[in-house]
Amino acid sequence: MKQWVFVVVLLVLATACARPPQYVPSKKPARFSYESGVDGQISTLSTQVAKQLTRRRIRRVAVKEFTRIDGKRKQLEKYLEMEVSDKLFKTGYFTVVRSEMLDATGEDSILGLVESAVTKNSDIKEEDARKVGRALNIDAIVVGHTVVLGSAVKLSIQLISTSTGSVFGSASAMIAKDRNIRTLLDEKAAGKAASLGRNGEYGDFINTGENQYHELVPDLYTLYVKQVNDQMDLFAETGPTVEVFLNDEYKVLGLDEMVTFTLDEKTYVLTLRKISGRNAVFSFAKLRNASDDEEAQAPPEP
Repeated sequence: MKQWVFVVVLLVLATACARPPQYVPSKKPARFSYESGVDGQISTLSTQVAKQLTRRRIRRVAVKEFTRIDGKRKQLEKYLEMEVSDKLFKTGYFTVVRSEMLDATGEDSILGLVESAVTKNSDIKEEDARKVGRALNIDAIVVGHTVVLGSAVKLSIQLISTSTGSVFGSASAMIAKDRNIRTLLDEKAAGKAASLGRNGEYGDFINTGENQYHELVPDLYTLYVKQVNDQMDLFAETGPTVEVFLNDEYKVLGLDEMVTFTLDEKTYVLTLRKISGRNAVFSFAKLRNASDDEEAQAPPEP
C-alpha cells in the first residue's frame, strides 16, 4: 500500500514539473485597490500636501476656492477643491476651513489678496497674512489653480504661511481628460481626443488577452496583462477588472480607470476601455500640451 502511495506522489510531482513556465515578476508587490484615474491623482496630490503641512506641524488650514489660471471658476474647480478639502479632513489630523466659510467670516477679500500675490509669484504682506491667521485661527492657506491643456488638466497647489506670507510648499498633478472630467469642463466631444483609435497621432488601441506583453514605450515601459476578470465580484461590490504589471508594478484596473506616467518630460496615459470575455481593450496615448502644439505648427511661408 505504501508503495502505491509513493508512486502516486511521484506522478503528481512529475505532472507539476511538466507545466509551462509562468510569468514571475522580479518583485512580488502586494495587491491593492486601485482608484480611478482622477481619484488616484487627487489622492497622490493631497498626500503630498499633507506631508508638507505635517513637516511644519500645521494642523489648521483654510482652502481657498480653486480657480483657473485666468481667474475663472467652473464645476471642475469646485469639484477639485472639494475633493482636496475632504481628503485632508479625512486624515483626521487637519482642521479644514472651506471656501464657503470664508465668505461668512468676511475674510475672503483678504484671501483674494493672497491669491493675487500667488498668481504674480510674489509673497503677500506679512501683516495681511497674520490678519487672516488670527481671524480664522489657521496656520496655512491652500491655494489651487488649474490649466486646461489639450488632453489633460494640470492642477497646481501652493501652501502659504499665515505667519510670514511666504509660499513654503507646492504640489501639482496632471489629470487626464476622461469622461467625467470632460463633463465637468462641459466639453461636448467627450472622450474624442483621448482615444483617437489605431495609428492615431496621439493614441492607439491595444486589444489583448491574458499572459501577453506589450511594449508601450520601447525599452522603457512594458505592459503585461496577467488576468482578465470579466465577472462582477458581489462580495467586494466591484465590476470586471484586469490585473496587470506595468514594468514590475502590480495594479488592478476597472473600466475607464487610468494610469499616467512621465518619461523624458512626456506624459502618457493608459486607460482600460473594454472587457469582453477573457480579452481587454486599452487605449494608450501621449498627452498633448502647449509645447506639442507649438511643434506641430507649420513654419510661416516666406
